[in-house]
Amino acid sequence: MIVRTSTRSKIEHATKTLALEFEDTPRAAIAAAVEAVARRLLEHARFDDYVPVLAHRYVREALRDRRPGAAIVEAA
Repeated sequence: MIVRTSTRSKIEHATKTLALEFEDTPRAAIAAAVEAVARRLLEHARFDDYVPVLAHRYVREALRDRRPGAAIVEAA
């Protein structure tokens, strides 16, 4: 699926807000997690309107619940 510019912008915004909330986590790790979740969601999506919101939610939950040393995207 081709990702619209507006959706790409929202995915990047999700990374920024998560990086501000979880300052102790490297931004690159957050960006990789958001991209991985968004990519998985887009694989079977008919439309991409909710992908940024869902990616933000899944990664945020994973960051909140993670144990020291656990991977960020376990639940995705």
